[in-house]
Amino acid sequence: MFKNRINHPADSYSKWIITIHAVIWLAVFLYPLLGIIESLAEGDPCDWHGVIQSYVAILPFFVIFLINTLLLLPRLLFIGKYRLYILSAAALLTGFILFKCFTVPPRHEPPPAAHAAFHPLPPHPAPFQAPHHFSPAPGHRPPGHGAGPIVTDSIIAFLLIAFGAGLRAIFNNIQSKKQISDLENLKMKYELSYLKAQLSPHFFMNILNNIHGMVELNPQKAQKLLLEMSKLMRYVLYESSSSRVTLSRELSFIESYISLMKSRYSSKKVEIHLRLPDPGAATGLLIPPLIFIVFIENAFKHGISYRGESFIAITFRLEDDRLLFSCSNSIHPGADSFGRSRQQGGVGLTNVRKRLEMIYGSNFSLLTDHSDQTFNVTLDLPAHEDKMSGN
Repeated sequence: MFKNRINHPADSYSKWIITIHAVIWLAVFLYPLLGIIESLAEGDPCDWHGVIQSYVAILPFFVIFLINTLLLLPRLLFIGKYRLYILSAAALLTGFILFKCFTVPPRHEPPPAAHAAFHPLPPHPAPFQAPHHFSPAPGHRPPGHGAGPIVTDSIIAFLLIAFGAGLRAIFNNIQSKKQISDLENLKMKYELSYLKAQLSPHFFMNILNNIHGMVELNPQKAQKLLLEMSKLMRYVLYESSSSRVTLSRELSFIESYISLMKSRYSSKKVEIHLRLPDPGAATGLLIPPLIFIVFIENAFKHGISYRGESFIAITFRLEDDRLLFSCSNSIHPGADSFGRSRQQGGVGLTNVRKRLEMIYGSNFSLLTDHSDQTFNVTLDLPAHEDKMSGN
């Protein structure tokens, strides 16, 4: 079997989170060593005991960070177990507070004799006067003993947990938006491929039907038409597989198609006019392939009648950075109930409009109108690559 290795966006975002955490904790662990460096620079003795005590104080916070980042966040919060995460984080914070309560060193009070040396009492205090010092019983810790450092450490621990959750939430939100954008782009590519695949069989079917009508009447002409058709098929199957083609190559394809269609009709009854821009002006301009052929196919399909005079007029113009396309065809009698309605709102036109919206967004204009005798299509779109919003 064969597997494709795809770099998932989550990998890059996880690396960013690991890098941020590593930089922060590296700075925290290196900070106690600054005092050693300063002492060495001034020639004073190094206080390694103080450095060790600093690391002992930092270690509980680092343990909280590891438990929250490696266990609680990925296994609870980011799989939707929000209540369980809150309870677990609260339990983690409570355990930290209890640990601090039992490990904070006691605050030593001065003995009564020493206290009296600095604050002498009168030999016979009045009955209403309270003593200046109260000695707690042995082993008894006064209320509020060590509360200040414990409260401060608890707040730092809470902020550490909140910071880890917030940072992961921010990166997960960015990652989700990136995945949604990638899925939308992938969907657009699949839809464009589907529209092209839907167009090609329809295009080939119409050409084959045209040649089929000439096989018995003029075999040599039919053979010539088959050769011309092979050139068109090569363009549709191979050259148009890319997202953009040169305008000159697309116009050459349309010119060959119209030339092929002209051979079917008598010039006495059917007038077909094609106006193209100067070849030099079309060089280097890029457009999506097979955009115009649907309108031209519809013009031949619904605008030509063997019973009366018909016409098709197709014009391409370049104005500044815009490509202006117009196609007009006659409406023969009897087409009001079928040909005109199909031409105005058929599947082909709907698909082309969807494709234009996916490629250009709102930077194009497609209009159709009709009267009793004619049907008109006008299309205005960018002719430069940098004007296109998609592939």
